Amino acid sequence: MLPIPAIPGMATSEPLTHVGALELGHLPAHLVVLGGGYVGVELAQAFRRFGSKVTVVQHGSQLLLREDGDVAEAVQTIFEQDGIERHQERPHPRELVPDSDPRAD
Repeated sequence: MLPIPAIPGMATSEPLTHVGALELGHLPAHLVVLGGGYVGVELAQAFRRFGSKVTVVQHGSQLLLREDGDVAEAVQTIFEQDGIERHQERPHPRELVPDSDPRAD
């Protein structure tokens, strides 16, 4: 399991991993998901459909960076229809390398 990132203020907000989020005994009013990969996208959509407000914060210009752009655009469209907010941070390091294929790792 990946460690929770060392973001200022994160420890005081009592963050959850994806496992901890699925073990909650209640539905949060608002869930902020860090990361737009497979796990983050699945978690965001599930909690939104349960009724939580959901915001996804991610690096990079698209959800599911390892997928083709058309797939990521389709998921983004579903997010918009479902009311899931997405905030993009600076480009992902793989997007800064010319001619790199993010699916290669």
